[in-house]
Amino acid sequence: MLWVKSIGTTHLYEGSTLIESRTASDAGIVISDAYSTSSYAQARVAHDVGNPFCVAGSIQYNVVFRFYRNGTFEVVGWRYPVPHHEIYGGWDNGSGLMNWHQFGRFTNEGFGCLTGSCGTRTVNITKTY
Repeated sequence: MLWVKSIGTTHLYEGSTLIESRTASDAGIVISDAYSTSSYAQARVAHDVGNPFCVAGSIQYNVVFRFYRNGTFEVVGWRYPVPHHEIYGGWDNGSGLMNWHQFGRFTNEGFGCLTGSCGTRTVNITKTY
């Protein structure tokens, strides 16, 4: 199992004009409790990273990812409802190329939610491939 953390670039626009781009550090992403059994592999991902253009609050989630040998994928935990989030998982089916799937997509409820004022939203996804 290979667990990867990554931060995308944040873009600041004025209307349709790109003003500036910044990328936050990935230091606020902690992958822990990674282990496997004969049935599954799992890891917890805790994310607490500030938006590089916002001094108040941060993008936060805390979820457990679990891949089962039978093709079932689970993500369970919570998230602040900001920004839009997508969850992907992938595996090499023996061809040497990664087979990526989108497991979930979540809507941004407003950047005021970076402060935690909107509470948390449950993440509970189970898919089988």
